[in-house]
Amino acid sequence: MKSYLIKKYPSIPEFTPEAWDGIAAVKLDCFRPESSSHRPETTACAIHDGKGMAVFFEVNDRFIRLKNSRHNQPVCEDSCVEFFFAPFSNTENIDYFNFECSASGVMLCGRIMGRRLPDGSFENFRLIDEENCRDIRMNALLSGP
Repeated sequence: MKSYLIKKYPSIPEFTPEAWDGIAAVKLDCFRPESSSHRPETTACAIHDGKGMAVFFEVNDRFIRLKNSRHNQPVCEDSCVEFFFAPFSNTENIDYFNFECSASGVMLCGRIMGRRLPDGSFENFRLIDEENCRDIRMNALLSGP
């Protein structure tokens, strides 16, 4: 698994490619085995300002699928990116947040605590309610021919 050091900046810039140009990006080339063979070129970078954190994804894809329109619907069925964040330093238990974001800005957000069970579910998975999802600033930019 890749790791990426999230550096502190004085403030979080606007979500435009130009504003994030000087921030170190990482090429994303790790995919879930059950995903399709379609793997568009994707980069990401992240920063924090001591009060919040921001992640900027750039995906070059000409095939976009947008089926879901509400937060916490299964956006993994759409063209989406996924971000895992573990803010707690705990080696005994798994405890992290999962953010899945579609190209239209729809998110599935949850906190995962505990191990994956044999059926593929987790010991403890809690969705972040839709109202709190709205507090997460998101800007999805679609462009192309």
